Amino acid sequence: KVALMEILSERLAKEEIELVFAQTRSSEAAVRLAALAALENLASENDLQRLIDILLESQERREISLAQNAAVASANLIPDLERRADLFLEALKKAPAPHQADLLLPLSRICGENAYQAVIAATKSADPLVQDAAVLTLSRWPELRAADELLAIFRSTANQKHRLLALQGYVRLANEAELSPQEKLGRLENVLG
Repeated sequence: KVALMEILSERLAKEEIELVFAQTRSSEAAVRLAALAALENLASENDLQRLIDILLESQERREISLAQNAAVASANLIPDLERRADLFLEALKKAPAPHQADLLLPLSRICGENAYQAVIAATKSADPLVQDAAVLTLSRWPELRAADELLAIFRSTANQKHRLLALQGYVRLANEAELSPQEKLGRLENVLG
């Protein structure tokens, strides 16, 4: 069954997606993992809610990670950038803290204004698990606009883990930005200032 999941994934056999979804409920962990991995290649944007449901039901870290990858791949097929994170954000409002963290982490690979604002709000969460996930997500955000938030976290928090993540994200964004060398240097000096 594992080999079948891998073959279906390699062949992009989207017509067999129901078979693959069925195997996500297998009693064999290896089969579940193979099915979840295959869904990253096979799922369409119409499968996103099912993938989020699987993500929220998963207990094992590896299964959660594979479900996140499949959900991100599905969400990124939605043509409207601003709607890609909608189902994640709806689920985030209802989910308990551990699941909120699992829903926040993929947002840096989906983006959009609403996702960005949700991550910023979650950095101020009273729940440490949610706050950790939000700071990590923000540190991975691909857009330069996250730099100012990361700098604010770096300067204001006493949490050393958050300071380190904020610094790493800020420096990465400054280095990757299409800025002149002087502008990059100015941003990096900003951290020291």
